[in-house]
Amino acid sequence: MSKKPRRKRRQPNYATTHNFQALEERRLLANVAVGNNLDIVNGDTSSIAALITDDGGDGVSLREAISAANNTAGADGVTFDDSLSGETILLNGTDLDINDSLIIDASALSTSITIDADDQSRILNFTASTGDLTIDNLTITGGSSAQGGGVFFDSSGTLT
Repeated sequence: MSKKPRRKRRQPNYATTHNFQALEERRLLANVAVGNNLDIVNGDTSSIAALITDDGGDGVSLREAISAANNTAGADGVTFDDSLSGETILLNGTDLDINDSLIIDASALSTSITIDADDQSRILNFTASTGDLTIDNLTITGGSSAQGGGVFFDSSGTLT
């Protein structure tokens, strides 16, 4: 009987060339949760990160969250603490000014939040020329203005 010649084991080739492609810039939304129904600014609104660190001692208000989002580059998100389900945020007579893409999302709450301007001002004033605004599970009421008493949207972006 003749023996078959033993096959030589092939050594793996570790000299493989890799090609990498640059992907578009990706950014997660900066999010902040509103924790009270007050219309005050006493926390650090220089950015969302700063506001989360220093909320003024009484939780984050919607006005503080929007102001911090305006000061944080790129699209941002505002959510609401469960304790605010069904609550009303009564504005103090001035618009909530938004100048960058923003998502205001109360969809996790069992009952919508009401934002009431008490017929003293517009409620949301969106002025980002190319930004998007998304609002979910909010009741907008009591707005007063010659243009857009509830929401004034001056953008080529999308209002959802």
